[in-house]
Amino acid sequence: MVDERYQLKETLGEGGTGRVYAAIDTKLGREVALKVAISADPASREAFVHEARVTATLEHPNVPPVHDLVTSGDAPFLTMRRLRGQSLGDKIRDAIAAKRTEVMPVADLIVMMLKLCDALSYAHARGIIHKDIKPDNVMIGEFGEVMLVDWGSASESRDLLMPAEHVAGTPGYMAPEQAQGLPTPSSDIYALG
Repeated sequence: MVDERYQLKETLGEGGTGRVYAAIDTKLGREVALKVAISADPASREAFVHEARVTATLEHPNVPPVHDLVTSGDAPFLTMRRLRGQSLGDKIRDAIAAKRTEVMPVADLIVMMLKLCDALSYAHARGIIHKDIKPDNVMIGEFGEVMLVDWGSASESRDLLMPAEHVAGTPGYMAPEQAQGLPTPSSDIYALG
């Protein structure tokens, strides 16, 4: 599954296109997040590679850097920065379970939102629309890092001139035009709001 350069550790999560593991890059001696495609279907593999390439083009402090993409072997995989922390979705669920009235201090929420706005502004300026902005795709690191993750649904603006056959994203966060298969950068802003 994974070449000998990477030593898999625990599973960190699973999304629509892949399973994410903590791994050690034995060549560089660092811990990384390693995402493996979970489907052998050619279209799914192509989507996985697309996600890696889109994410890699977005060199921004609030987008996780992609270190490697390997497409040979049984399943393609990519490696990226490992961020220790929690998703905003997990923080919200924890606050609800603990019956707290706030997820985090308001000042921290404002800083987080500004960082997400910066990441989206950067992506939109490069013609990339995320299309799946939601709390589970916002990672908050132990030291206040904020990362917008899971660019698997992302599209380039120039590819959106015709309605999509398949609507990507999470229904509860979609702008009306995105639900109709016509997302725009404003659709990301709607979801962020």
